[in-house]
Amino acid sequence: MKGRIWFLVLAAAVMALSLAACGGKETSERSPAIQAGADSSQAAEAGQERSGAASEPTGNTRGSEGYRLHFTRPFPDVKLFDLEGEPVSTRSLLKSRDTIVLFLSTSCEVCAATIETWKQFRDQIPEGSNIFGVVAEEPDFAKKWAAVEAPPFPLYCDPDDLFSTRYHVEGRPVVVGVNAEGTILYALPGVTDFFLPSQAIKLLEQGKKELAKRRAKETTHE
Repeated sequence: MKGRIWFLVLAAAVMALSLAACGGKETSERSPAIQAGADSSQAAEAGQERSGAASEPTGNTRGSEGYRLHFTRPFPDVKLFDLEGEPVSTRSLLKSRDTIVLFLSTSCEVCAATIETWKQFRDQIPEGSNIFGVVAEEPDFAKKWAAVEAPPFPLYCDPDDLFSTRYHVEGRPVVVGVNAEGTILYALPGVTDFFLPSQAIKLLEQGKKELAKRRAKETTHE
């Protein structure tokens, strides 16, 4: 009981700080350090070449209208792109392991500060942890941004911003914890720059316990 109360209190406290977070979709306000290198014409051509193929999710979805990411729902299998422009599915990125996903914005000061915090406290991240970030950008621009910000985890691109438009990931940054079977254990919108890796890891473990309790209770009631 104490563990459940702690989990709910910490999650509520983090969500209460959402006013410090950035808006959901990317804006035209780029990082000054890489603005000059952004090639908008190439980005537009890349989007046309995909002809909407990347906008079709596969695997664990609940219809084309999508759904909100929250506790007990499956993490959607969406086609993303790595920084070299190669397609990759979120299912393959989860690797059947407990995973933390950070949704970031390249125009968000809080997101940049979050990256700095995670770099500073990277020793809190257990060796072998599966963590990756997602930005709603074309790979060329995201690669330049990553070179400047140097996140301590792999970065992938959602150029059609499916996670905002179809799965209602609103505000940045957003941290999502997923277990080895692909079930969402928590989704915290509007986390602030001082949200530590240790907190994300602890919530992941607590979420696994809560999920086990819920399933045991459901089994008992059958």
